[in-house]
Amino acid sequence: MKSLWPSNQGDDNRFWTHEWNKHGTCVSTIEPKCYDPDTFTKGLDVADYFKTVLDLVDKYPIYQILKSNNIVPTDVVKGKPKTLYELAQFKEAVEKELGYAPTVHCVGQRLNELRLYFFVKNKSEFILTPPQARDTCRRIAYNKKAVR
Repeated sequence: MKSLWPSNQGDDNRFWTHEWNKHGTCVSTIEPKCYDPDTFTKGLDVADYFKTVLDLVDKYPIYQILKSNNIVPTDVVKGKPKTLYELAQFKEAVEKELGYAPTVHCVGQRLNELRLYFFVKNKSEFILTPPQARDTCRRIAYNKKAVR
């Protein structure tokens, strides 16, 4: 988890707790019969959620897609990014590889996340769908993550 899904603010456990509370719980309790009551153990839903996320990261390798399209994190010099990318570069790179563009979310101009959207069938089949939200940036600073 630390190498595949670290926090961009340094506190991994806090970040993962946030992700579970915001996203994991909505898939955990909607259909309790998804788990056999005879074999379910406390925390199994949490472990399944994070395993599913990491499986999706492997199936949809966004970092590699961006890199293969010459979109790489850049240094920040004197508080400013060395490179600013255009929104279209991110969207076109991902759409070319996956068939759908992501929603690009920034804080100011700093890339915060790329969002992919899925239709979930039978609890474990994730079908990529068109974006469900608006982008929040036009010119994007894709900064290298600071090591804390």
